[in-house]
Amino acid sequence: MKPIEHHTLYNFGGEMFSSISGRIKNAFNIRAKKFGKDEVIKSLAEVRQVLLDADVARNSVESFISKIQNEVMEKYFVYDKRMLRQADAVKIYRTVQNELEKLVGGDGKLTEGIISERVMMMGVQGSGKTTSAAKIALRLRMEGKRVLLVPLDIVRPAAIEQLIALGEKVKVDVIKPSNMEKPELNDILEQAEAQYENYDSIIFDTAGRMHVDNELMTELQELNKRLDPTEKMLVVDGNTGQDAINTATEFTSKLKLTGVMLTRMDSDTKGGVAISMRSTTSVPIKFIGVGEDMDEIERFVPEVIVKRILGESTISHTLQEMEEKIDPKRHDELMKKKVFMYYDYIHILEQMVNSGSSKVIREISQYLPKAPNSQEVDMLVKKYKKQHSTAIRVVDFMTQEEKENPILLRRMASRRKTLASRAGVAITDVSAMIKDFEEVKEFHRQQRLDGSIEKNTKTRPKLNPKAFINEFKNMMSGPPPNMRQRRGRRF
Repeated sequence: MKPIEHHTLYNFGGEMFSSISGRIKNAFNIRAKKFGKDEVIKSLAEVRQVLLDADVARNSVESFISKIQNEVMEKYFVYDKRMLRQADAVKIYRTVQNELEKLVGGDGKLTEGIISERVMMMGVQGSGKTTSAAKIALRLRMEGKRVLLVPLDIVRPAAIEQLIALGEKVKVDVIKPSNMEKPELNDILEQAEAQYENYDSIIFDTAGRMHVDNELMTELQELNKRLDPTEKMLVVDGNTGQDAINTATEFTSKLKLTGVMLTRMDSDTKGGVAISMRSTTSVPIKFIGVGEDMDEIERFVPEVIVKRILGESTISHTLQEMEEKIDPKRHDELMKKKVFMYYDYIHILEQMVNSGSSKVIREISQYLPKAPNSQEVDMLVKKYKKQHSTAIRVVDFMTQEEKENPILLRRMASRRKTLASRAGVAITDVSAMIKDFEEVKEFHRQQRLDGSIEKNTKTRPKLNPKAFINEFKNMMSGPPPNMRQRRGRRF
């Protein structure tokens, strides 16, 4: 089968780097019969233009191109008329890839503290700072850490209320002021300081302003002295381009930032800020926000970002991201259970949603024989999330007897009808949930029968990218369930 051309990489809800994705790779026509000095210079000129079009800082681009050109000329073109082999052309392309990774920089890891991680979130209003704090909190909770959110924006009580609401949504504890109408900074900080030893990660959502000013910087400097954070993270809007880099430069000159989080990277942003942030400000990017949902946040990994820029597959990283967000302790406890109940089913659904399984749908959709467009993928993801939220709602409205005896709903239509009425959903939704529960239950049974899991629950099965893609292809292109063979008969 002819391989699919990846003109656009769906980045979990948008088209980050869509304006440059694949253009750098295309600049190096490594299948050409002739690839000499002139071709290399022309290719690097095209790469230079691609980066400038993406709003990468000009100084960073010039330094990047100059370094590669000098290295390539010294290594391959001692004699002007030499023509490169295809293998040499590939090596030059890989040199560009490696240098891009160095230019992008960052590691996606938080700085660890002796007792706990203390993350001080900063940013101007409208950058998505408060939402980003909750996203990071969810990610850390999914990694098995005890997380506390601390609202410090006493100028805007609405910001405190927003963080409390987001904390409830992501199931993370939030410090609440003693007086919500007139919150006091000392009151909130004293409550937080008394809790330091009870949590692995503490995230402080500081006050923002419409713009960077001396008053804001003075307040943040005083807070910095008191909090002594292990991580000073600035949140900037990825759509603001050079303004984001200017903001980071101002903040780090006063507070010595340890990391940056870029938000709104799911839009049609050119992506230049992600490429030149580290080289321009010396501050690494730690996370990027790729959507409005709480689980739509990614660790910033240079190799993966560069692969997206070049238009190459990142499915292995996507699956690894999904794996990292699954709580290993809860997974092992579930594998030891012999009886699978509805609350176990709900836990799995929540893990799937929070671990970003919808992102996997977006990524894998590119590998289908008839790759859907971005709108079709969005519809598929919305349908997937709606099914999960409906299933969770149905289980919430079950009686205790129905939760403990799954067979009751399976055998009694009257119970299914009553449950649908209580939950405010269609009877078909209840039936679909029961069917899905039975399938997940069977999958759980099969996993328990796997000797490797029974013998060593510390070792979780790894997600295999190729197997995952093949299974997804079969699911999307195979015959309808009622046409498959079951027990030797066709239904």
